Amino acid sequence: MGNNTENRQYPQGDALVIFAKAPVVGQVKTRLCPPLSVTEAAELARCFLFDTVARTVTLSAARVYVAFSPPESEHIFRALLPFPIEYVPQQGDSLGEREVNILSIFSSGRIPASFLSGAISRRCP
Repeated sequence: MGNNTENRQYPQGDALVIFAKAPVVGQVKTRLCPPLSVTEAAELARCFLFDTVARTVTLSAARVYVAFSPPESEHIFRALLPFPIEYVPQQGDSLGEREVNILSIFSSGRIPASFLSGAISRRCP
């Protein structure tokens, strides 16, 4: 389960990368509190993530990856998402830095094409 992206294997082919933060109570969607409770906000984030991944795995042309944060939360995503997907930890202090680091993995010749999407993107198929 480690968080070292250098030791992970990334297959060739198109990739669809979903950026996601672990849906932990008090750590996600807190701007919605109130009117939601922190528990309701975390459940909403969990539902957004589940629905986004469920919809994207129907795309046969791309391998689906979840770029997760924090790096030690992979077990949360594996328990939540019963889909044929791959996991890659986000690395960096800011969202911009984490996006650049993930893009560097998927654009370094290991993966020919990539797309970034947040778990609540309205543009997801």
